[in-house]
Order: sequence, then C-alpha cells, then structure tokens
Amino acid sequence: MGEDKYDTEVRLVLQECKDANPEEVAKEFERYENEFLIPPRDALRSVVRKFMEPGSDADKTVRAPAPSVKKVSKFSELGSNDRNVTIEVLVVSYNSRAQQVRGEERQIGFGFIEDSPWDGERQRWEFKDWGNKSQDLAAGSVVRLDGVSVNEWNDKKSININQTSRVSVLKEGGAPTLAPTNEPVTIEDASRGEGTVAIVARVLAVRPDQIVRRDGSGSIDVVRGRLGDQTGTMGFLSWKALDISEGDLVKIENAQVKRFRDTPEINIGDFTKIEPYHDGAFPEAETLQANSSCTIKDLRNGMRDVEVTLQVVDWNSRSYTKKTGEKGVIHSGEVQDPSGKCRLTSWVEMELEAGSFIRIQRARVQAWQGSPDLVIDQAEQLEILSEAPFGPIDASNHWVEENLDDLTSGGSRRSISTTGRIVSLRAGS
Repeated sequence: MGEDKYDTEVRLVLQECKDANPEEVAKEFERYENEFLIPPRDALRSVVRKFMEPGSDADKTVRAPAPSVKKVSKFSELGSNDRNVTIEVLVVSYNSRAQQVRGEERQIGFGFIEDSPWDGERQRWEFKDWGNKSQDLAAGSVVRLDGVSVNEWNDKKSININQTSRVSVLKEGGAPTLAPTNEPVTIEDASRGEGTVAIVARVLAVRPDQIVRRDGSGSIDVVRGRLGDQTGTMGFLSWKALDISEGDLVKIENAQVKRFRDTPEINIGDFTKIEPYHDGAFPEAETLQANSSCTIKDLRNGMRDVEVTLQVVDWNSRSYTKKTGEKGVIHSGEVQDPSGKCRLTSWVEMELEAGSFIRIQRARVQAWQGSPDLVIDQAEQLEILSEAPFGPIDASNHWVEENLDDLTSGGSRRSISTTGRIVSLRAGS
C-alpha cells in the first residue's frame, strides 16, 4: 500500500486528528498523488480537513487564512517547507516520462530551471511539473511561477509545479514543448517543438556511429539514421542498439525530440519502445527518399543525411596541419541552386570543375559565418551529374528575391535580395 512512503505526512495528520486511522490517512495521500498528481506535502491541508472533527483545533487551523505569498528572486531564499512561492526563472530543459498509475499511463514533466534569469549569476534546481504546464515551459523561456512549492529529498531541494500553480511566460524561448501524448504524430508536427512523442515512420537510413567523450576518456557507441513519412523526414540518434533495417515501417513510442543546433532530432533511449508496424497504404522507402531531397533554402545548422543537387561556382584547396603533425588537404568552394548559394567543404580528395552539376547524399550542415556549410567526409557521398537538373544560373548575377517575413522565419544563405526600411544601425553591422 505504501504506508511507509507517507509515514511523515501521516504522523503530521495524526497530531491534529488523533482518532484518525493511519491506514486510511495513508490511502488518502496515495489517492491525491495518483489521481490528482498532488505531492503528499501539498495535499496535507486537504487530508487534515477530511479527517478532522467539526469544532476541533484542527478545524480552526485549516479554516485559517491561506499562507501569504512568498516572493523571492533566488533559490537560496527558499526553505524546504515553503509553499505558495512566486519566483521568476529560466527554463533550461523540459522532458517528460510515462508513469503507470493504477494501470493508467500518465506523463509527468521534469527538468531544470535557473533563478535570477535577468542576471549573470544563477543557481540551478530541478523541477517537477505535476500540472501539465508543458506548453508554457519551453526550454530557453523565462517564466514567472506562482503558487509553486519546495520539495526536499536527500538534502536536495527542488520545485514542484502543482495543478493549482500558474505559469506566466515573460520571454519566449526556443521551440515550444510538445504536449505529451501516446498517439502517433507526423514528423512535420514533431519537428515543430521539443518533448516526448510517438510516431509511425519508415526507416530511410540506419548506421552505427560513435560519439567521442568531451573529456577524452573514450567514445560512446550510438546508432544514427533517418526516418520519413508523408510529411517529411527527420534524423534520429539512438543511445542503444537497434534491430531495424532500411525500409522497415516502425512505431516509436516515448522518444524525445531535441534540437541539435537549429535542427530537430529524435532521441531514442532505454525507455523508448520500437515495434514493427503494418500499414499497406504507407509510402515505400523509395518514394519517401525521392521526396526528401532539399534545396539550399531548406538547409539548417546541424542537419545530417542531407540530399541536395547543386551547381559548382568555384572550387579550391588548401593545406593544413593535423594535431599529429601530418599535413592534410581540405577542398572547398561555393555552390548554388535556384534558391541561393552556400559553401561546400570536402575532407577527402575531390576535384570539381566550376559549372559542373553534382548530387550530394548523407551530407551534414555546419554554420560558417552565419550561413550553412555543407560538409562531406567520403567520396561516395558525391555524384557528378551528366545532365543539368535545372536551368543555367549566372553566378555573377544570381540574386534570389525574398520578403522579410520569409527571411526571419527561414534559414540563412547567400545571394539574397530583399526590400525593407532600416530602423536601427550599429557599429559592426
């Protein structure tokens, strides 16, 4: 039943309601936590009210005015018993996990927040979202929390955001937090935010990879790849081994959408469930691959497995010295398509002629001076085309007209022309 779990709160109730049955009191705390997602310390007043006798001292206590609001600016001003707290914080991260409660699966939010969001020096605490406030707790946003409480476990304090708490957004953050759901969403919808998702998609690419630890202590084996559906494609990163192959149609539950630089990516962890899915109407991999080719306009920093068709404007090479002291050669140049221009860098021997047309596969994107830089690491990633995939482009006069709204919401690239009014100008612009 869990009487031991609520032992501290049960003793507090029995101090006020001496005739109450300890087992019934524990059941009531369990009901508040499981059915209403209210932590035991925050349910204390309600449980006392249920078991008190009319006219008793407990009755007078619970009918007393509600505790005053405690407004603070730093976590250091809070004690472990503080309730009804108001504080402004920066949301560092927001995640959710599925939790079985009496046979019903629920999503509980958690993450990190920092105090003093408008100052340079901050303290970081963990938080739990018991009130389903995910839409207002996007990573990077600054919010005011009203009516939250402090929880302490093993000498470590954290913040509880309860169902009765209020969250006011003072400054918008990055991508919005996705509302937790077990119903599959499209890749297009999943790419608009961050958080827990379920999707049905076809595996377009899968390969083993390694991530080198920052401290130099070794590497981590991972699996990378790309998933696709009728609405688009998205890369994935798995921290565990996967038994899937290219072309498989799968249903993925309890995965996390996170942004790597400017690009959303599906993260697969130990709690992610992947199983085969059967749908005769779902497009085959070849169809999805054909629709996944992008243009320079679509490039975003951090993208992987990019497929794009380009025309070479110029191509150069330069030597550099590796950390081992060996000499190396890097090839780079400018490329274009009807949507604009960007750079292309090759870390392998690659001789290209100006004016030639090429198709690149499985490339990655890194920002270079604010614009995308396509990077290839293997010769087989590039194919020289014998026929032009689009009409001739005069590189010396290639300007793509765009309005300001599209520029502010789209990716960066070169060779853009726009019209607007200058409202401010500062040194270095």
